[in-house]
This record gives sequence, structure tokens and C-alpha cells, in this order.
Amino acid sequence: MMNEIYYARFIIAAIGLTISSWQDWKSREISDLIWVFMAASGTPLLIYEAYVRGSVLWIILSATSILFSIVTGLTLYKLDLFGGADAKALISLSILIPVMPEELSIKLNTHPITSISIFNNSILLSTTPSIYLLLRNTCRVAMGEKIFTGLEEESIVKKILAMMTGYRMSLSELKDRRFLYPIEEVKLENGIIKRRLSIRVGASSSEEKLEDIIKLYDNGVLEGDVWVTPALPLIIFIAIGTLITFTYGDIVMKIIRILGGIRFSSR
Repeated sequence: MMNEIYYARFIIAAIGLTISSWQDWKSREISDLIWVFMAASGTPLLIYEAYVRGSVLWIILSATSILFSIVTGLTLYKLDLFGGADAKALISLSILIPVMPEELSIKLNTHPITSISIFNNSILLSTTPSIYLLLRNTCRVAMGEKIFTGLEEESIVKKILAMMTGYRMSLSELKDRRFLYPIEEVKLENGIIKRRLSIRVGASSSEEKLEDIIKLYDNGVLEGDVWVTPALPLIIFIAIGTLITFTYGDIVMKIIRILGGIRFSSR
């Protein structure tokens, strides 16, 4: 019976994450009904399994998984490092599948708390664009391109962060593109253009910077290129991270175990 419950959970999660990933890719806006559907479907299954199992350890592990997702999701949301949908996805997944099936956890040699595994895998996957951007910008510098024109006075740390999070784009192209936000502030002071790198992960302040830059461009005051960062569809990384969790386990924890020479025991 427990296997049937987990099959149902996996199917519900697959449906919810597939739809939400598509919406995130197309518009960066996701319907809350998806998270309501996943959490509402998971709650009765959670209560039923807790009753049937009657295991205090299972209840503690499930509570830990849900608590971790709530605290982590809301904290990152408040810090503007997570979007609202990202936090809701993590929380609804922890309610739907709080603990990995015991036999699967043993087979994959990984811990059973799914919310931690999903979070670790998703964050690790989300760093891949930074590696690509750093390589792309490094190649441009190696080819002699001056990618920090107008920003020569910025610190080396800020420049490296910019190379890991964005790239230069012409203002004429930026005006017609979606899901791209400036990572530099451009202001007109006493008739002189002042520029500085302002690298923020959250999109709220970036919207304001984009409006200011486009206004200066439209008024003919600003021209050339500006540093931008893509708004990544994090839900897609969460979906892939969830798939990896149930086919491989927690990548981060396995790396730590390899480095530390530690092996999880199934007993």
C-alpha cells in the first residue's frame, strides 16, 4: 500500500513541476493553484501514512523536512534570493513527499529528508549558468575586448561577480528583450553619466534600474552597452533537482561524504 501512495505522490509532483516549469519558462509567472494542488493532495496522504506507520521516527523526519522547507523558503524569499513561487514549490514538495521511501534511500545510499536533497540539488544546478557566464566573459577579455568600459574604477571583486552573473548587451537590444535586468546603476549627475556595478539577485530593485536606464536611452543621453543578468527560471532547476533526488540522491551530501570519507549507514 505504501508503494501505491508513493507512486501517487510522484505522479502528482511530476504533473505540478512540469506545468510550473513550462509557465516559468514562458512567462516567469506561475499559478498558485499548482502549489495548492500539490499541498492539498499531499496533506491527506501525509496524515494517512503517519497513522498507518505509527512511527515516531518517520513523523520526526517528515516534520523536519517540512520545517526545513518553510524556514529556508521564507528566509530566502525575505532576502529576495528566492521568488515567491520558488519558496512555495519547496514547501509544497515537502508536504507532498516529505521523506524518501526507505528502500530507495538505502538503494541510493542517501539521507531520507527530501526537502534538503531537493534544495541542495537545485541550488547546485542553478550555479551552472554562472560557470558558463564566467567562461564566456573570460574569453572576451582574453580576446582583448574591453568589457568594463565606463566601470574601470570598480573593484576586482565586483568585476568578477559581474562576470559570473551577467554580460554586456547593447541598449537597443535590451529594450526589446524580456527577462533581462541591469546589474549596474546609471545616473545623470550635473550633465555627466555616472555608472557603477550594483549586483543584486532580486528582481525588484532591478526593475527600477531597468526603467531608469531605458529612460536615459530614450532621451538620447545614454548609448552603448550595459551589464545585464538573465532572470533564471529557478523552478526548472527545482524540477530537475527533484528528479535527481529520487534517481541519484543528494549530490551535495555525497560530495561532502566523498571528501570526508564518510558513508551513511542504512541501520
